[in-house]
Amino acid sequence: MVTISIASLIYKSKKYADWVHDSIHEFTPQLKRGEAEFFFVANDPTEELLAHLQQKGYKHHVNHNPMRTEEELFKMGYGAPAYMPRVYRGYNKAIELATGEIVVLVNSDNYFSPDWLENLLKYVSSKTIVCSKLVECINPKYGYIFPGAYHGEFGSHPDTFNKDSFLKFCEQVKITGLQLGGSYMPCAFYKRLAIQVQSYPEGNLAGASFNNVVATGDEVFFRKLSKAGVRHVTAMDSIVYHTKEGELDEPNSPKCLIPNHELAINPGKIEFSEVQRVEPVEPKAESKRQYLAVPGIHESLFKLRKTVQKQRSAAFSGIVITMKRWLPARLYNALRAVWYLIVKVRQ
Repeated sequence: MVTISIASLIYKSKKYADWVHDSIHEFTPQLKRGEAEFFFVANDPTEELLAHLQQKGYKHHVNHNPMRTEEELFKMGYGAPAYMPRVYRGYNKAIELATGEIVVLVNSDNYFSPDWLENLLKYVSSKTIVCSKLVECINPKYGYIFPGAYHGEFGSHPDTFNKDSFLKFCEQVKITGLQLGGSYMPCAFYKRLAIQVQSYPEGNLAGASFNNVVATGDEVFFRKLSKAGVRHVTAMDSIVYHTKEGELDEPNSPKCLIPNHELAINPGKIEFSEVQRVEPVEPKAESKRQYLAVPGIHESLFKLRKTVQKQRSAAFSGIVITMKRWLPARLYNALRAVWYLIVKVRQ
């Protein structure tokens, strides 16, 4: 039974479609076991991409978005760049189409590592939205890496990606624990919570002008969740590589996709609290390496937890039946009411 839906947007690049698809399927055993699904949202796709997805047999859904001018978007309260509303509409379509109760959104320029999904799921709850720990190269055009991300030069395109070096790096820096805040994707959350806060806004929020962006759509979505009591955390042992250019790096990408707007909040200069800030990583030597997140261990722990929960449930049911049989009705109903109140408070 599918309980987890993993989705990626794609609009043009056949190479990135293959890259993220193969990486997801290599490092996500839940797909083989039928516990998870993966699909593309072909977001305003090219004919060449659609033909490729169909030829490869990749599960996908086509999403066509309205094309609006900058003036129309600004009147709606949205800012630059003009293509971002289509991106956020694509994310919302992925959430809508997900069949699992847990949604995991990823980027097409992500590459994954062993146990990346297990180490997200162990922290997902009705009180958390959990993101992966990113490893990023320095972008030659924009210069910065996302605050809190690990710096690693493992390639800026599928053709130049050094898989072996990246996976070795993951083994060296992987630790078990949570970081408050962090990046915005990949992210895992309960679908019902996203629907409750009306998912992503359809664009970055504009300030005094279209090119003056006061908040990105990601920031707004995470703030809405925060107001609903859902905390933004990063799983330090769910490590994912990010080339940072994605399909913008494809030859002949339209100029309208090149970011040239002014962010009121410069991503390269965002100030994080002490608990969010992460010191530069010093890879552990072979003799000192400790595998705090052993591959496969969380899957075993999940199975053990489910078994224990079933046993507890069976034992509790037996106690309830016995109480109902021997206790006066009023006393039994009072005890049951107190029990449900305790459960509700703990949730």
